[in-house]
Amino acid sequence: MKAKVEVVISGAAGAFPECKSIPEFEDALFNKTDLVTNDDRRWKETPGYPSHCGKAFTHEKFDALFFKVPFSSPTTMDPLAKKCLETSVEAIIDAGVNPKSLAGTQTAVYAVYDFSEFEMSVVDGQSQRALLGIARTFAANRLSFTLDLKGPSFTALGGYGQTFHFIDEAKGQLEEGEIDAAVIVTANYIMSPRSLAILHSMGLAANDGKCRSFDENGKL
Repeated sequence: MKAKVEVVISGAAGAFPECKSIPEFEDALFNKTDLVTNDDRRWKETPGYPSHCGKAFTHEKFDALFFKVPFSSPTTMDPLAKKCLETSVEAIIDAGVNPKSLAGTQTAVYAVYDFSEFEMSVVDGQSQRALLGIARTFAANRLSFTLDLKGPSFTALGGYGQTFHFIDEAKGQLEEGEIDAAVIVTANYIMSPRSLAILHSMGLAANDGKCRSFDENGKL
């Protein structure tokens, strides 16, 4: 019987509300800082439903040359895809690995995120670049292409729970020696008050912006 190899999660990166990195996010959590705000940095206050949300930092800067993307494409690329690419490379570096050293290896890339509001921009900008910019393959396939990774590479539609499925899948593949490493990425990004209105109508938004997932007052 073939012995299974030991699997370890050695690198992580991310962008979070009011935090540019995981260490900043960690400090905010330990200090019990409320990262969900209700201000007009993204849009004016929306009457009729709660407008609280977490606000990440700008996505306007993107290294198209590094990711081998035509200079005409970043403006029509989904912000989720761009941020997924950037944080994936940051996670690899955080693991103490030179991204270039992964070229030609059986490194898998699994990405998952839900509906992106940026996809609706195609309605207003019917062009080849716009269609390519919202292609979900950018979240996984573009990273594989950039770093010349030869392992499985695909993006799935699903909630954050799907992320844990990918972690388990990658763990099994690593134990069996089917892949050398894996990058797993997930993201969520609200671009307009539209999503807030939908969440409110579904009864999933608190009037004061406080999360009460396991509280008897969860609907307040």
